[in-house]
Amino acid sequence: MMSGSFFRQAGQSNRQGNKLDDEVFGHAFNYKVIIRMVPYVKPHKGLLSIAIMAMLVFTGTQVAVPWLIKVGLDEFVSSGDVAGLAMLTAVFVGNAMLNWGANFTQELTIARVGQNVLYALRRDMFHHLQRQSVSFYDKNEVGRIMSRVLGDVYQLQEFLSVAVVTLGDLLSLFGIVAALLLLNAKLGLIAMMTIPVLVLVMAFWQPFARKAFVRVRFAASTVNGALNENISGVRVVQAMDRQERNLQLFDAKNRENLESSVYATRISSGLLPSVDMLTAVSIGSVLFFGSRMVGASALEVGTLVAFVMYIQRFFDPIRSLTMQYTQLQRAMASGIRIFELLDMEPELKDKPDAEELPPIKGDIEFRDVSYSYDGREDVLKHIDIHVSPGQTCAIVGPTGAGKTTFIN
Repeated sequence: MMSGSFFRQAGQSNRQGNKLDDEVFGHAFNYKVIIRMVPYVKPHKGLLSIAIMAMLVFTGTQVAVPWLIKVGLDEFVSSGDVAGLAMLTAVFVGNAMLNWGANFTQELTIARVGQNVLYALRRDMFHHLQRQSVSFYDKNEVGRIMSRVLGDVYQLQEFLSVAVVTLGDLLSLFGIVAALLLLNAKLGLIAMMTIPVLVLVMAFWQPFARKAFVRVRFAASTVNGALNENISGVRVVQAMDRQERNLQLFDAKNRENLESSVYATRISSGLLPSVDMLTAVSIGSVLFFGSRMVGASALEVGTLVAFVMYIQRFFDPIRSLTMQYTQLQRAMASGIRIFELLDMEPELKDKPDAEELPPIKGDIEFRDVSYSYDGREDVLKHIDIHVSPGQTCAIVGPTGAGKTTFIN
């Protein structure tokens, strides 16, 4: 009879887990997640400050490259000033070295902060799971719990790196726009005329992307739960000769995972060609109008070259921001799942004045124990049992006899 209980509970936990996941993914952004993350990040605020400073330096050196090339072409190459060009080359090399050092520092410090947060979160989750009542594991699939402890914690780890990189990309965009307008306001406005089109493309793309990545996360969680359920219960599966049926059920979940991943990849791939096309239109417009301005001596060649480079660099952060937005959504959804688990209180709690349990021998004994859920009808009636240390005991009975109640 235990096999029936196993499959019945598995079905119940599946339905509960699916409902839980739908609620979480229906609210992909939640400021409470950021608030709950603060205590984990606060001990590492020094490293985080270093990462932000490194990010600012990295962004500044990125924006400076086209401007240095513009100065070299217009000031030194056109006049044949070799000494000035040599000095600019040294500045260019110094800028590249500063760029490398800032990028290395940023990546290293963010990785250290992320790993420390990852360590603290998993430690707290493990400790919290140890305090849960037995009934908690009877109602929840171990696979879904493991998905939160492993997969969701890893997703949340990306939040810090994504947040810092996103800030850097936004600053880079503002810096590039400022540089374009300073170089030539008229040509700068021409270069940015594709931005409204890009905003419309992003507004159309984001709802599909959000649903696609939510579907991927939910499908992966379902597959993890099914794997753990079938592997941990393999003896029951084989005893009931359910291998073929369970394979069919798992194949359906696995196929949904495959199809959701392929669909998400298709959605992601559809955005990049649109961004590349808008990049080409913007560069073509700048070259067309800029060359006419150069011919009329209203614009220098170096400035036109800088414009083309800035436009290429302008759309790179937009690509990154698009992908980081989806990563941020996944991280926020995972954060909700993690802190929801941490907020689950054990059904059984010690009283504030509870005494410490002395060393026990391991005997389990029930003497005339009865139990009722509603106070009227006993589920367990006058149970007498004694289990010695090391003894294996099987609880056998028909469905509804009270086996689970007795164990809990």
